[in-house]
Amino acid sequence: MNALVLCIQLLSGAAAGNIMCSACPNVHFGTVGNSVIGMIGGFAAAQALFYLCGAQDSATDMQIVSCSIAGGAAGGFVLTGFLGIIKGSFRHKR
Repeated sequence: MNALVLCIQLLSGAAAGNIMCSACPNVHFGTVGNSVIGMIGGFAAAQALFYLCGAQDSATDMQIVSCSIAGGAAGGFVLTGFLGIIKGSFRHKR
């Protein structure tokens, strides 16, 4: 994996995390928190997508970039939403 692919995964994950929190305001960790959670989810999901699609061995640049964007965005969106739901469930039990 090269640095460009990693940057694409992290940036798309961060963007998706912030989009998730702007769409659902009760799922919010602050701008930095949303970005960091989105980056973690984006990296993990993009790596999983690479292995599921078989893109790690012999893939074109377009396939690598599209897997990075799709996996990063999906992972950032899902992880931020999931952790926001968990955070909300703890907040309501006080």
